[in-house]
Amino acid sequence: MLHPKQYRICCLESPNHPWNRKKDLDDFVEAALMFYGKRNLLDNTPITLNLEKDNDPRLSASPLKFPGKLAIDILNNRLFISDSNHNRIVVTDLDGNFIVQIGSSWEQGLQDGSFDDATFNKLVTVLEI
Repeated sequence: MLHPKQYRICCLESPNHPWNRKKDLDDFVEAALMFYGKRNLLDNTPITLNLEKDNDPRLSASPLKFPGKLAIDILNNRLFISDSNHNRIVVTDLDGNFIVQIGSSWEQGLQDGSFDDATFNKLVTVLEI
């Protein structure tokens, strides 16, 4: 963490560092904001952020949102793609043509069931058995 004048006041150096406990870190940040805020050392001007997805129209038009891992079924000419932000697995042929979707496009959950009934929660990995 940096002081308003740009010098370091806190550094998390290892996973076992005492400040790596979220509650302690939150308390430290809150105290620093109060301390430097009372001294008018903070600039509260909002920062304008341009997300990469807003800069590249290909990203907003993509049928996949955060595709993760792949599993390949060469014998049956299939590719399984974990589509994390759509909470689904997309199955295509090896040329990329859509075959079927497993799970919901939007609904989060942890429900076993048919391809239509199954739900996932930010699915990351797929495994071919």
